Amino acid sequence: MIEDIPHAPYRLGRGWTSPGAAGSVCEWPVGGAGTRLAAVRTRGWMLSVEKSFDELVDEAAAVSVEGWDFSWLGGRATEERPSWGYQRLLSAKLAAAAAAVDIQTGGGEVLAGAGAENFARTMVATEGWRPNVAKATALLHPLGAVVVADPDEPPLPFADGAFDLVTSRHPATVHWAEIGRVLAPGGTYFAQHVGSGANVENQRVLPGTAHPRGRPRP
Repeated sequence: MIEDIPHAPYRLGRGWTSPGAAGSVCEWPVGGAGTRLAAVRTRGWMLSVEKSFDELVDEAAAVSVEGWDFSWLGGRATEERPSWGYQRLLSAKLAAAAAAVDIQTGGGEVLAGAGAENFARTMVATEGWRPNVAKATALLHPLGAVVVADPDEPPLPFADGAFDLVTSRHPATVHWAEIGRVLAPGGTYFAQHVGSGANVENQRVLPGTAHPRGRPRP
């Protein structure tokens, strides 16, 4: 059984003012250096950005995101939360499982937030980014979960049918064949993926984002 929880939409920006009517105009820096702004239509917000595109990129690049810590976005970003909560639903799934693995766990924050009291009897997490492996180990080991450093490429370092529950929130890549292989018959894959419709407004605002700087994205 596969349960894929769609991601809620984001509205990103700096300098939020007050809510406006649907179709309000906001300003966002586009292009390279300088402070050139573009007027774009969003749903219900007026946005003004005072820094140049390059300044914002440099500021973001200098901030650590170990453990997927995006606290530096405080006051700059809002997220529409759905009525359900992935972490709450995850807690119930883990409590009913005998053996579970959380793939691409990041720093382990979401899994830990599901509550160690709800962990499956065999609780494993994988992570491929070295800084996050260290953070997840420090956070999850005391809670009874084993963290396995894994490059996020097939094969998963587990035997066939090892788990009755595989979970993942925002996996960068999804290797369906491997998920199916490590799941026991009748097992469940429970995840929240970032869908193709996520951040559509931002993609419209920032078409052809430069990477490396100055070179249009193919």
